[in-house]
Amino acid sequence: LLNAATYLTPNEEEAFALIGYMEGKDSTTIKREFKETPEDERLKMIEKFVGKFPNVVATIGKHGVIYNNNGTVVRKATYPTVCKDSTGAGDTFNGAFIASMARGEKLPESVDYGLLVSSMKVRYEGAQEGVPTYEEAKKERARLKAKTTDDSDGGR
Repeated sequence: LLNAATYLTPNEEEAFALIGYMEGKDSTTIKREFKETPEDERLKMIEKFVGKFPNVVATIGKHGVIYNNNGTVVRKATYPTVCKDSTGAGDTFNGAFIASMARGEKLPESVDYGLLVSSMKVRYEGAQEGVPTYEEAKKERARLKAKTTDDSDGGR
């Protein structure tokens, strides 16, 4: 089924679970092992998993994303931000990632756009508050490229 998906975007815990299920483990064992496995080891496992399945883009919370770019496993960090609430960040990443792909952008650009938009979203509390528009995201990207601190648009 993994090979049938165009892209699958599990979060860290979901990616860990997929690895466990593929090894024949039950959900109770997987949940226990997730808690017991050090974070750096979990991330290495996910990198190896993504190396086998290039259509998997694993979101890894505050650490960003792990994805496969033409056979090279990439760990891309999040944009620096002040996180008030991570609720909805994964959904926001997914929406932005898919929208970028639909616009015809390549995988690295789409991953980057998803990270940018989700980093903007977490500045606000709530699942839907703070999800930026395309125009707001373009302005934020331009601001970051110019390395300015202009906040005349209310913090976005």
